[in-house]
Amino acid sequence: MNKLKQSKKSFNGKKITIVTPIFPPDVGGPASYVFELGQRLKRTCQVGVVGFCEGHPVRMKNVEMALVNPKKYSFFGRQWRLRKNLKRVAADADLMYVQGPVVVGVNALRFARKRGIPTIMKFVGDIAWEDASRRGKTGLSLEDWLKESKPDLKSGIIKKFQKWSFGAADRILVPSLFLKRILTDYYEVPEEKIELNYNAFDGERSRRRPVRERAFKIMAAGRLVPHKNIDKILEALRKLPENYSLDVYGNGPERPRLESLVVNLGLKERVRFFGNVPQTELLKAMEEHDLFVLYSSYEGLPHVVLEAFASRCPVIASDIPGTNEVAIDGRSAVLAAPENADRLAEAIRNLSWDKKQREFLSNEAIRLLKNDFSWDAHIDKFLSLV
Repeated sequence: MNKLKQSKKSFNGKKITIVTPIFPPDVGGPASYVFELGQRLKRTCQVGVVGFCEGHPVRMKNVEMALVNPKKYSFFGRQWRLRKNLKRVAADADLMYVQGPVVVGVNALRFARKRGIPTIMKFVGDIAWEDASRRGKTGLSLEDWLKESKPDLKSGIIKKFQKWSFGAADRILVPSLFLKRILTDYYEVPEEKIELNYNAFDGERSRRRPVRERAFKIMAAGRLVPHKNIDKILEALRKLPENYSLDVYGNGPERPRLESLVVNLGLKERVRFFGNVPQTELLKAMEEHDLFVLYSSYEGLPHVVLEAFASRCPVIASDIPGTNEVAIDGRSAVLAAPENADRLAEAIRNLSWDKKQREFLSNEAIRLLKNDFSWDAHIDKFLSLV
């Protein structure tokens, strides 16, 4: 811990290396987070970015970048190239900021420990549980799964790697109190080692967006995996009149099953799948839709909700830990009981007919975004740790 006692002022001009498993144009909140963070940190610090990117990396002026396409190499090939790039970019770093405990975490933290480089690791979700859920090895919630003593072999190995990384990092940054509790209660991480720093998204994109009398155009976005519960949104849509439609943005292993479900539910004319789109297109879509629905059974802290706030697209979300720290019922969003298509349909129907409530939620969401989830607040908190 004593390696991380420099003040924000004294850290100006020092070098921060960000190690990331994903980077634009790859789609996802973690990718856009690293890009935006680098753009802001480089105003006062030297910044390097090392890690993986499946597309051709978006260039960052005055930032040293070394990103490898993970699809071109085996697991060991990827890790060898990551290590090589760490030697080239991060050997003289004053701080290493590692985006996750496993994909880049173990390699980067071993590298940093060997050279005495202080480290902060960001933890946005339990990779071991997500892997088990995605492969159909568990239907349990994250906390119930963590209480189990016998995960399957692959997930058990990932869990051990995670725990090693939690011990190796000097500090762990989490975007929600829910994830902080996961670390203290189930991974035995000392509370004083963990810092809460909410995700950030700046800017009101639609200052004069008109509020329609009726809101029947719905959208959802995210990786199409079981815990996102897109199937429950489809079931809720079937319970609504035919003038309600749903556009789904994102790809993932669940897509074929969901497309079949659309046909089986008789929703073919009311549902469209758009796959992965750049963040600019996603934000534009949010401005054009009436309601945004996130009905996951698990979230660390959903960055996509912040994007919907900025786009003045009223949010309906499942009432679960992590999500309800940003989607606050009756203030910035409407929350519905999880895993219940009837309750979700009711929430959609009620909000779609209540123009005054939608306008109130949009205004309050903008206030919350500016006060608690701004980049200035996020950067100030981050630099206070180093």
